[in-house]
Amino acid sequence: MLSGTAAASKSPSWIGLARLPMALLLLLSAAGCHTLKDTSRCPTAHTPNRSIADISGADRPRSFVFLRDTPGITNETLWEYRIDPATGIMTSHRRAQKPTFSQHCFPVARLAKQFHLHATFEPSSPSLSTEDLAQRIREVARRSPRKSSDPERRIVLSGYAGLRELSEAMPGEIRRATGGRWRSYLQRGNWRMVFPFTRSQQVVTSQKLATVAAAGEPTVIHVVNFPSLKINHALLVYGASETAGGVEFAAYDPNTPDHPVVLKYSRVRSRFFFPPQPYFSGGWVNVYPVFSDAFH
Repeated sequence: MLSGTAAASKSPSWIGLARLPMALLLLLSAAGCHTLKDTSRCPTAHTPNRSIADISGADRPRSFVFLRDTPGITNETLWEYRIDPATGIMTSHRRAQKPTFSQHCFPVARLAKQFHLHATFEPSSPSLSTEDLAQRIREVARRSPRKSSDPERRIVLSGYAGLRELSEAMPGEIRRATGGRWRSYLQRGNWRMVFPFTRSQQVVTSQKLATVAAAGEPTVIHVVNFPSLKINHALLVYGASETAGGVEFAAYDPNTPDHPVVLKYSRVRSRFFFPPQPYFSGGWVNVYPVFSDAFH
């Protein structure tokens, strides 16, 4: 039985069928990479996240390091969000100019993980030609996001220190390597979000994320509050730090690539809390890992 679905298995079969139209609605609403128009109250205006270098993993060998191992491209939102400083109300409206790269949060987070699993950067070696680099970027993108390559099969990218530097030099190739936005619509793990999330399942998720982060490995997660669609987004968790009330996870957000974001886990509530972002007013969310096994 899949983790977190025990409660659903006890429900009449018609309840599961009733959820199918909701899942279709989700897919038609550009699943995974933006939030719907939001007029909810935001008690705290968005400010850049605090420094989380202490949970970045930079002090562990072969760990995931934010400014080295994340792409510098931005997954643009379809809406512009504004917070009224007097009332704290978040409002949104369509962008005047249609974004050129949007609804790619899953493919971008996935690509960052693929580079971590399959690529080796050699900054001191002479740089490859543009054509050779483009070919190797595409080769990385074709490999599995679920298991790492053996050391002798890793793809060597000479002349660059990491994915951030490479993406700044070749942003077009990195965007193309993510593939179409359909990869967010048809991501195989999207089925999970329409089933109930139990508190025990979220406890297990927090423990697994912390264990993997402690080993220096990143995990792509789906952040949702279904059936509400105020957030339906992908993050890449790569660090964890114990707090008095739970755990703070450091994550890469394809929407805001210039700095890490924090995802908080409360042991008292056995729930995750995602603080206010430029596109989300903040609140309790459900979380599950994707690109992690045959079903996700």
